[in-house]
Amino acid sequence: MRGLTTISSTLAALSLFSNGGAASAEPWLPEPYLSLADSARAAPPELAADALIRIAAAPKLLAPLRIELLDGAFQIAGAATFPIRLNNTGLRTDTREWAVTEALALGLDRLSLRGRVVQAMLPLSPRRGREMFETLNPFPLARLSCADTLYPSLAHYYATAKLVLETGYSAAERKEEEDFLWAQGHVRAMNSALQIEPIAEILLLPRWNSKQFANLYSGFAAAVKQLDADPLSFSRGNNFAAQQRLDELSRKALQHDVSRTPFADAWATFLARPSHRVECVKRKVENMEIAGTVYEYWEKPDTRSLLMGLKRLRFGSGDKKISEEDRKEKAWEDGWRDFLNEFERWQKHNDETEADYFHESAMIYNTLLELTPAGNNRNRVTALFISFLKTSNMQLTSPPEWLFELRRLLRTRDVPPEDRKLLAEEVGHSGNALMALYADLERLLPAP
Repeated sequence: MRGLTTISSTLAALSLFSNGGAASAEPWLPEPYLSLADSARAAPPELAADALIRIAAAPKLLAPLRIELLDGAFQIAGAATFPIRLNNTGLRTDTREWAVTEALALGLDRLSLRGRVVQAMLPLSPRRGREMFETLNPFPLARLSCADTLYPSLAHYYATAKLVLETGYSAAERKEEEDFLWAQGHVRAMNSALQIEPIAEILLLPRWNSKQFANLYSGFAAAVKQLDADPLSFSRGNNFAAQQRLDELSRKALQHDVSRTPFADAWATFLARPSHRVECVKRKVENMEIAGTVYEYWEKPDTRSLLMGLKRLRFGSGDKKISEEDRKEKAWEDGWRDFLNEFERWQKHNDETEADYFHESAMIYNTLLELTPAGNNRNRVTALFISFLKTSNMQLTSPPEWLFELRRLLRTRDVPPEDRKLLAEEVGHSGNALMALYADLERLLPAP
């Protein structure tokens, strides 16, 4: 499995696994966290790193242990499947792109995982946190084409950068303007239109005096002037929010008596570049024009039939939701059985990709769990869903997407708390080590 040797050796090297005896000067990791960390040995890199980050936040751990866990997570995260978090160019849910975006919102790409480590490290060792952040550097970003339906998200990276500025420097270091010099370097190195808004937000921080702001504003203008963005990055970087930040910067420049002319000239040069005036061929999606072609679920005849079947289970032949009492009647149960048979036939014979089949199936299972009254039928759906996740190859080929669906199962809506607890226990006893690990993490150290 990808990265397993590195993960196992990294974890084995941590002193929390040391058997050096009572004479060892290194603190040991107490239970149940030691067992959780040990279970992470067999996890894919991004999930092992995620587990260590969450364990490092456990209560009553000593700082040296937290630092060691975070160091291990930082190293392991380097083997994550996705290098950076991605945004979806469309607005609709139930698309391939939406599923990837939602999965990566869990912070399981390489950049986000390491950024999470930096955020956790800063209160423990500010200098170490700063050093870690400097190794991230996701730039330069790859140029995008009009056919792309996903583009890099820099929100978490720059949220971490602002945290470094706010908490990563001592009073003595701030007096020597080390924080300003750090920000100056990052501003002048800007090379993507997607950085316009977050860099502007750094300039808007109240920490800068007039001289520092003038220097940063000048560096920002110089960086913007040389930007040569692809059409998609240009449209996503030069959005309404970015324009608001630029307006705020203009007002701040006025307050600090800093000339706005250099930036106005730089912005005009940026807008005038021929590559920025290229418009991708667009299509309408819910009154919004987007470039590229997203893959929408439920558009094929067989999946459209499944969607209509779920709709009948929810609304019958009308538009009013069927009550829980009515869903206990034999007529509804007969329809439920017919749908389950159709679903199982589709699972055996379909032409979807592995990822699309995985998400469509998981969406159906989640809807069935929501609609099926408590009892043997819901127990059957739960067992089928757990077996589906347990045997899915997605836990190896795309761990973030697999975990996204597992978390949705563990946090199923419209299920009483006691039933959710029983569901988590079933997941934990599924015989799948990765599912057991996350059932324990959700119980002991739940993520936001």
